[in-house]
Amino acid sequence: MSNENFWNFEAKIFKEVAELTQKECKEDYKKIACVLDNWVDLLNIVRKYSQDEIINSVSAVFLLSSGKQMRWIAHEILSGAYFEAIIDLRWVVETIIFSFHIDKWLDEEAKLIFGANKGSEMSLKYETLALKDMVEDILRYTNFKDREKIKKEKIEEHIKHLSEEQRELYKKFYSNVLDKLLFCKFSGKKGLIRNLPFATNELNKLYGELSKYTHFSHKILQPIYEKANWDLVFNFSLDKELVATCTDFLIKVMDVFYATLYLKFPKIRDEIKQNLEYCKSNGVLFAITENVTKAPIDFKVSFKEAQELVNFKILSGNYIAREKGWERSLYHREIEVESETHRKLKELSVRYFQKLGYRTNQMPVGVKEEYAISDYFMVKDGIFYFVECLTNEAIRRDPKIIERKLKLTKYAPMWFVLERTANLKLFPEKDNIYFLLVDIRRNECIIPKKKKERSLVWQLGESDDPSAIPKLIEFTKSKNANERRLAASALGKLAKHKPQIYMACPHLVKLLKDEKPQVRQYAAKALGKIRYVKALPHLRALLNDEKYYVREAAKIAIKNCEREYERYKKEKGAPS
Repeated sequence: MSNENFWNFEAKIFKEVAELTQKECKEDYKKIACVLDNWVDLLNIVRKYSQDEIINSVSAVFLLSSGKQMRWIAHEILSGAYFEAIIDLRWVVETIIFSFHIDKWLDEEAKLIFGANKGSEMSLKYETLALKDMVEDILRYTNFKDREKIKKEKIEEHIKHLSEEQRELYKKFYSNVLDKLLFCKFSGKKGLIRNLPFATNELNKLYGELSKYTHFSHKILQPIYEKANWDLVFNFSLDKELVATCTDFLIKVMDVFYATLYLKFPKIRDEIKQNLEYCKSNGVLFAITENVTKAPIDFKVSFKEAQELVNFKILSGNYIAREKGWERSLYHREIEVESETHRKLKELSVRYFQKLGYRTNQMPVGVKEEYAISDYFMVKDGIFYFVECLTNEAIRRDPKIIERKLKLTKYAPMWFVLERTANLKLFPEKDNIYFLLVDIRRNECIIPKKKKERSLVWQLGESDDPSAIPKLIEFTKSKNANERRLAASALGKLAKHKPQIYMACPHLVKLLKDEKPQVRQYAAKALGKIRYVKALPHLRALLNDEKYYVREAAKIAIKNCEREYERYKKEKGAPS
């Protein structure tokens, strides 16, 4: 077959599969067209930024070049190259993650060391990444112990042509930045995903699902084993299930793109919101971007910024674990890495706090002096807060975990994020401790009301002092129904103080005719506890009360008073 015939043959196959896909998978085809059409429009809007603003941002360069990449991925999906499309989508997600962090790290470090303008230069970013790649290639085949030595040698070699003063600055810059970049490479990408400002559990799941198709796994063999479809592996043919899967992946990756665009290009946020509405009307939802648009724009607080607000040293959870000599399993248990419930508590609470105006950082942190780590931290109005997410299972398994976490409240206020059914009585009542209850099934967060300061009426009832009785009698005459109810309840608590309590009984009898049913209920309860026999006719009248709980209180009170009457008859004869 000649070269020309070969390419014509291949083009014919692609065209046939694409036409069949368009015919058999109309909904998926419509979604892909909707997403890419809007994506091209947005890229044209982004180009309205100045060339300097675009060319000096790693994320911007990638995002602008991604239009071609995404169109090719769509072509792969429509032409039957499903696994190839998923491999490319995973590469796109990784590039977004790395470019986002690289821009942030290099800009922050450069501004800190070189001054305000240096952080925006692409030349410095290019040189840093080139140095990183060179060091990375060597470290890949080097013992862990020798890595620091090799890194220093390569930095020295890279900056040897500079003046002595410049060498010191660049040495510090490259050393700090390479630590972060190499950590990304050798410690995996989950940590990077977790520290994205729009990190969610859905994003973690997306990366995990994409990885199943790009590494050697059962997903590659599934078409052969379950469908006996050899063509799908060795040729290009239509598979409706894989078209739907790839379309879903494409939309989710585009969701990550939109979220990145929204944060990186403030001038086009209104256009992005309009595009989201248009896509939603066509059945395409971007959940991550929706959450980003609803949250405060500046919702991420840096480690350095938080440190300036407190007078103690904030340390990362990893650092504390190493200092304490914890095994990795113990550290993971402390921050509940394996718990799906814990991840949900953290994800929902971060989103909720951001809506309230808190700026969060999802890095586990603690204080060196204490044997405790909080799940993350946040800042609002210049105040630093520790945040600890505790599942019911963690509290049940380790009763001392609350005691450990509370040690951090000596240094800063603390929020405890708990399940909706958590027992708040396990925690002390302190001014610098706050609670957020999460209903995981409904995706709802609730801040429980703090207990109000106990009223004077309640305190008099708890005093166990008969001298409080005259004061409580005055409260039975109050215009406030709640005070009358509390007064009746408090007098019932002082029932043992006889004969002083009898002076309150006529006033309690009057309350049996109160307009408020709860006042009548507690007056009946109090008379029953006092066993005031003369109240029997009035209590019997309540047996016809409209409220069930009033009738029940009257029955119990009548029984107690009748017992008292029988006892009195036996001892002294019938009372007059």
